[in-house]
Amino acid sequence: MNIVNLVEELRKTKGKKDHISILQKYLKDEKIKAILWYCYNPFVKFYITKATTSKYGKLHMEDDFEGLEKLLKKLSSRQLSGKMAKEEVALFASKFTKEDVDILTCIFKKSLESGIAAKTINTALNEEYIPQFEVQLANSYMDFKSKKKSSKVKKFWESVKMNGIRGYWIENTTDVLNSRKGLPLYGFDHLVLEIQQLADEYNLQFVDGELFSTTIPFHQIQSIVMSEKHDDLKRKKELKLNIFALGVKGKNLTTDEMVNLIEEMRTNENFKYIEFVKYGEIENDYEKIKEKCQEYLEEGQEGIMLRSVEMAYSFGRSDDLLKYKPIMDKEMEANHKICELRITDFKEGSGWCQGSLGSLRCCGYLPDGETYVETWCGSGFDEDERKEIWNNREKYLGGEIELKYATITTNSKTGNNSLEFPIKLCIKIDR
Repeated sequence: MNIVNLVEELRKTKGKKDHISILQKYLKDEKIKAILWYCYNPFVKFYITKATTSKYGKLHMEDDFEGLEKLLKKLSSRQLSGKMAKEEVALFASKFTKEDVDILTCIFKKSLESGIAAKTINTALNEEYIPQFEVQLANSYMDFKSKKKSSKVKKFWESVKMNGIRGYWIENTTDVLNSRKGLPLYGFDHLVLEIQQLADEYNLQFVDGELFSTTIPFHQIQSIVMSEKHDDLKRKKELKLNIFALGVKGKNLTTDEMVNLIEEMRTNENFKYIEFVKYGEIENDYEKIKEKCQEYLEEGQEGIMLRSVEMAYSFGRSDDLLKYKPIMDKEMEANHKICELRITDFKEGSGWCQGSLGSLRCCGYLPDGETYVETWCGSGFDEDERKEIWNNREKYLGGEIELKYATITTNSKTGNNSLEFPIKLCIKIDR
């Protein structure tokens, strides 16, 4: 029983209950338990994204766990970095089978790419073994509007909803930018340096924003952010972190205080790679919110964000932050539903899209948490996206895809739940 066996079993199963059952069996092994801790602890970074070696051995990682742990500690503390880190990793990896080396790469990337997360592991152990990384997440304004309590909310602080990639900085991982799931985003040293300068000046505990450019489409932004290629490191400087929230050490800011502080920062012209989101007050009025959203859409943005005037920032998903975009509006698209699934396979296209993506196989649970679906989605992609995804399938495998669809159907061949008329809205491989 080793980590390779665990990953193989997890990747063959779909359901959360099955994943937990498999984990409970393997977590009795203290070495495997520790490997999962290093892999999924969001506050332990390794500053290297791949284990490469010119030859493979016969050992499994558990056979030299002491050496593995020593290497991981040296990488996370930056005792090893740059060329020296790559050389020592290559030497160490040469002891192991190819399957183990592939999993070592997964550890560096902070995910075994097998459908589990820190929360799944903690559930299997029935304890908070691995700390969980949380940022603020938004609920839908349309769902909020239907609640009784919504009538008590008179106004919001509104701002633009950008179609970019989340970038989060926190004081206990000061030298790296994080995705919304706590995964390290490398190649942004220039940006982190400016954030550190900002944090020193204003005594900041965290900074939350969106990596975005008005001149680069979303799928290219995502490709640039996640890429490790040297050429794309230059392109990363074309993106700016648009800061929409922050926290000050030792102080719970009110929303007014946070908005005013961000507005004060907007006058600071010392930053090349940071911008600050502009806020405005807006009544809790559906028509006025739609009208303001339309202004943003005409500027090429995705929608509008609505922040509680009572709570500046809360962790996790709640009504303290709301999002509105027409595609989520059931009153505007009454016949369509939205879901988020995982990409599990790819089909090559035919005809004009031969040699690029035809469709994606998408699996996961619908928002009710009970209905599991498997569907192929081939709509909603432009030509560039089809080429980008097909040529980088490894990168997109396991990514999150947001779909709209008409209804749930049954696949006549497999008997499994499927979706009728699924259309891709967006793909986020950092989730």
